Amino acid sequence: MSFVSVFLVASTLAAQVSGLVWTACGTGLDCTTIQVPLEYGNISSVTAANLALIRYKATVASTARLGSLLVNPGGPGASGVNFVAAGAGAAVSALSGGLYDIIGWDPRGVGASTPLLECFANASAEYDFANALPSAPNLWLGQFTNASEDAAVESAISGFDASVAALADACVAENSKALFTSSAAYNARDMLNIVDELDGTTAKLNYWGFSYGTVYLAEFIQAYPDRVGRIIADGVVDPITNSDTYAAQLAVDQVSTRDALNDFATFCTTAGSAGCPFATAPTGVTANVATRMDNMQKDLFNNPIVASGLSISLDVLNPVLNSLLRVPTTWQTLASVLCDLEARNGTSMIALLTSLASAAPTNGSAAGVGTLSVNPLNCIDNAPSSKITLADVVNLTKTISVQENTPLLNAGLTPISFCRNFPDTRALLANAGTSNMSNTDGVLAAAKSSILIISPSHDVATPLKGAQTLRDLLPNSSTLAIRGGSGHTSISHVSLGMAEAVSAFFTAGTLPADGAFFAVDQDVFPAGVTDSSLVTPAVFNGTYTTAQQALLTATYDIGIAFLMIG
Repeated sequence: MSFVSVFLVASTLAAQVSGLVWTACGTGLDCTTIQVPLEYGNISSVTAANLALIRYKATVASTARLGSLLVNPGGPGASGVNFVAAGAGAAVSALSGGLYDIIGWDPRGVGASTPLLECFANASAEYDFANALPSAPNLWLGQFTNASEDAAVESAISGFDASVAALADACVAENSKALFTSSAAYNARDMLNIVDELDGTTAKLNYWGFSYGTVYLAEFIQAYPDRVGRIIADGVVDPITNSDTYAAQLAVDQVSTRDALNDFATFCTTAGSAGCPFATAPTGVTANVATRMDNMQKDLFNNPIVASGLSISLDVLNPVLNSLLRVPTTWQTLASVLCDLEARNGTSMIALLTSLASAAPTNGSAAGVGTLSVNPLNCIDNAPSSKITLADVVNLTKTISVQENTPLLNAGLTPISFCRNFPDTRALLANAGTSNMSNTDGVLAAAKSSILIISPSHDVATPLKGAQTLRDLLPNSSTLAIRGGSGHTSISHVSLGMAEAVSAFFTAGTLPADGAFFAVDQDVFPAGVTDSSLVTPAVFNGTYTTAQQALLTATYDIGIAFLMIG
């Protein structure tokens, strides 16, 4: 089916919406729903999907307004409505000069959009399964180079894989209408429908896509290169490996893990005990911070801590460490947890887990809320992965863990286990992957349009390599800027230089120099901070003008919005 045919179907259904009716849904916020085709791959289908939208209005006069600016927080399947409502709307508006209506939406299949991608018949079944699902197999790095441990490693991964396979079976059995109609190609066409409805059928897409939102971006620019406005790809999912099997993606996703651990150790050591609780070693211990973290993992594996009835070993620690490592604003909390664990005290870990736990549904017989939809969404944009064997998963775990010198990969095996147990079925309308990138590059270059690609140096979730790959695929129509340090996406550790580059791009279309590097300005281990919340308050390292302080604060607020929807 041609893109032209798909567009005609989309336009026909979009035309049925006779003007959107916005309703106030928060301070400065309006909400509405837009109808789009459920099935873009079948021109005879008239079944619709409904997408929830939210708007933070432009703050400039209507004559100065530059249209809409769509934002997507990734996931896949994260709620753009909740993201904007949690403060990202106001913060992105501040960074972009108030020139745009900031638009968030719940991608098809998730949040308040319908149909919802559900894996269970009701909320109680969904909650119970999620609570019982292990986060990781319990494995230690030393097992991966010891042949006598091969049977134990395979057994641990096999048991974990079986639990995740049961989830894959449940998602397929539930047979949601959104299961095979929520791919990146479909989301890209939804984005076009949103722009058409809000700004007109000749308007261009202005967009800031974070993390998995860059997958939607890659599909959009290939399908509609003549509709590209000011677009930022932030924390890029490697577009080549993402269209391959999950085995290819897994190896690329892990290449900054050790770098990120070392960054944590360096910042903690530099801050000292006045800012980082883990900076000072216990009496009699002479190892540095990085080595003490490694030693703690080994100790917990061999001698788990039992607290409040929970056995804290690496299957508990590593998912927490993996999650918090992505967000430097939480590193002070992470340091406190590590400090207690090193002293064989699990109190802080239990308190953290309790604070992050989901509440049981008040009405168990009600429909589920798509808690586990991220799992099938992780697969449907990859090539079919059913030929990945359990032996492949074991070998990848060993190889990558030894390469990165950490057992943290055990916290990231759910996607590959799910996808290898998921059917080969894919959406009727296939993703472009990277097949049209060369043509896209030519069209964008001729129009003097350029994608701004931004990435941290050591993004533990979407490594810099993904951003470099997208830059290579668009040699004549993209610019790459790098923010120093770790954290997932540019906004996780605030940099004034990067904030100024983003602001200049959205307000004036000005690009930084290709390959520009911006240091971080946020102090993630400020001395004397006693705030007991998960995140460290916004503290920056220098003296700034009022305008610069506003950009720093806005970037910090976007990062907090990410955490709030997580």
